[in-house]
Amino acid sequence: MVLKHCDTMKPEDFIARQLRWTRDPMQMRRYNEERVEIFEDIVKESGAVDELQPGVERFLELLQRANVPMAVMDGKKRFSQLCVTLDDLGVARYFENSDSPTGEPNVVSGEDVSDWLPDPLPIERACTAMGRTTKRCVVFGNNTTVTEACMECGAKSVLLLGRQPRYELQGADTVVERLTDLSIENLKRLFTEETSDAAEPEREKVEIFPSKFTAPVVAERPRWEPEAKSDDAGGKEPPDYLRRRRRRPDN
Repeated sequence: MVLKHCDTMKPEDFIARQLRWTRDPMQMRRYNEERVEIFEDIVKESGAVDELQPGVERFLELLQRANVPMAVMDGKKRFSQLCVTLDDLGVARYFENSDSPTGEPNVVSGEDVSDWLPDPLPIERACTAMGRTTKRCVVFGNNTTVTEACMECGAKSVLLLGRQPRYELQGADTVVERLTDLSIENLKRLFTEETSDAAEPEREKVEIFPSKFTAPVVAERPRWEPEAKSDDAGGKEPPDYLRRRRRRPDN
């Protein structure tokens, strides 16, 4: 049950909260560095290399032709390691940021933020790098932590089927098997309802001409009537019908 959190938490948080080895920041950093070294040794021995999933580069080209800014987030690698990985995969050009004063790409790593998903902080950091608001952003992932973070910051979520079954991903805006199932029109449709509400806000309904089935309620203003003249200071008293006797006819 503990290992299911390793893909959804920063390594330092996983060591402190799940493994509970230590809460010392320096010690957690050393554990994380040892983890990275062990992982790299295993990768070298096995000869495994990072590969893109089918359809990813084609989808990135589609977004670039539509002038859609993009960013990449990874909580398990450092910023420098993530940039090297993107270069090795040949997709670093899709995340270039010409507006950055330092020339850094739109990359968010675990060392750039204090917390990771389901906290929305990584998404907010990526949107800042792209110059967009979170409400105009679509986040792609494969687990429910992406959905939770998007709901909190107002972004849209698209999840790919993978480790979690489809019924656990129903909270996402869209669930697909592969990125090639998506198009620019599909992504625009995610904002259709939000755009229509923003362009035409709901107005208060006021019935100017009442229909024949509803009778308008008219409040009449009370008319002023002069007081009847009477010797009594309180005005004319009403007659007492209980004491009034019935008049008998004369014989």
